[in-house]
Amino acid sequence: MKKVCKELIEFFKEREGWDKDELLSDYCTEILEKAGAELPYADDVGLICGEKEFMDLQDFASALFDKIIDGVCNVIETA
Repeated sequence: MKKVCKELIEFFKEREGWDKDELLSDYCTEILEKAGAELPYADDVGLICGEKEFMDLQDFASALFDKIIDGVCNVIETA
């Protein structure tokens, strides 16, 4: 694997120089504000299935982000 690929994977997985929670909070707030949400903070927005709230948007965004980063790193590893 090329040095650049290893460095990219390390950057994404080690999270040096950036804060995942801050990044996700900023992105979610921006998206919620654009959508016209009264409470534009991801931890104030719940995800509901039927009548049961199963997690807040911040937790969902974090889990989704982790999956996406894993997928991106897998692609980079096979490049």
